[in-house]
Amino acid sequence: MKRFFILFNLYLVIILYLFVESNNIVADKVNNFQSETLIYALSFVFSERIIEHYVIIEPSVYAISIDRSCNGLLPFLALMASILARKIKFVFKLIAIGIAYILVSMINFFRIVFVIDMVIINQSNFSWSHDIVGNLMVISSNIAIFILFLYMFRTYKKKSSKIQRSLICYKNILKSKKFHKVIREKLSSVMKFKIESKIVQETQIGFKKLKDTQSYIVNTMIHQHYIAYQYLKHEYYESTNRLRQFYRPITCNRAKSVYACG
Repeated sequence: MKRFFILFNLYLVIILYLFVESNNIVADKVNNFQSETLIYALSFVFSERIIEHYVIIEPSVYAISIDRSCNGLLPFLALMASILARKIKFVFKLIAIGIAYILVSMINFFRIVFVIDMVIINQSNFSWSHDIVGNLMVISSNIAIFILFLYMFRTYKKKSSKIQRSLICYKNILKSKKFHKVIREKLSSVMKFKIESKIVQETQIGFKKLKDTQSYIVNTMIHQHYIAYQYLKHEYYESTNRLRQFYRPITCNRAKSVYACG
């Protein structure tokens, strides 16, 4: 808490010097941009009453000016200093500052619209509508936005701490010897199963190839035996035909001689 207050005051002094000091070029440009943006937004509601940086209530009698104290930059800068003083990542600080700028600008716009409407009804309403109700709107909205950001930062810290604890737990598990032993056992069992399945698969493939080879050899041998059988059969028939042709004339001659003798 002490660190927050010290940083808050330090950031607030630096920010006010940079963006509010009248002799600063950056402050002049930022304030002019904020006032022109607010006047442009008010022109959609009070289009006939806007003349430069003034909202005319009664021509040449009464007008409300939009200067540095009314453009909503001061409450935003105080909220910005409180966000920067919190201990959180810089990226989330930038996101929170952007959201805070939009919310504070919208609340300030509604505050000025409320004040102008009250003054249009009665000019004596300016003091209480601007000084009391308007300032209460700005202060309460800043406190509510800051509490909202505190809640968001706290939930983010809780989630980040849970993530960090889980990461530390996982790192410790990965570093433990028991975990490595279990992993080695699992890997060895998986590798053993893979090797056994590969051996079984290769054995099945080998048996299949052996069976195919045996069937091929048997078929080849049968085919060769069949060819040999056909060849021998052909040779047998040819030899028998040759013997018949050779012995037929001898038998005929013998028969003729026996018939002649008888």
